[in-house]
Amino acid sequence: MAGYNKRMPQQLNRIVMDGTLNSVRAIDLSVLEKGREADPMEWRIRKVEAVRERMPCHNPLCNNGGFLLGDLIRELVRAGQTEYIGANYCVGQEGDPEKPETLVSCGTRFEVTAAIQYVPRG
Repeated sequence: MAGYNKRMPQQLNRIVMDGTLNSVRAIDLSVLEKGREADPMEWRIRKVEAVRERMPCHNPLCNNGGFLLGDLIRELVRAGQTEYIGANYCVGQEGDPEKPETLVSCGTRFEVTAAIQYVPRG
């Protein structure tokens, strides 16, 4: 786990700033990483202000990896979904970034459950 984010670019927490969460009254997220050297702890997010854009991938062979939680939340909010259960895969690649022929998709997956309550319209 030593350098899991050594190649992950710095990112803004856009999900908090872009207005997506303005219509969300309450949220309960659970994210469990599965894969090589996965974080054994389940991430629990129960406050709208604590939602983050990206969850890190702890696979030491992964480059620019992680799970784009912000994109999933945007999609759920846009569709008005109140519940979600699913698996999402790391966006990173294993191998040497300077030798593209060695790159393969990271096999880490993130099991996600979400419950969202919206601000009543009116």
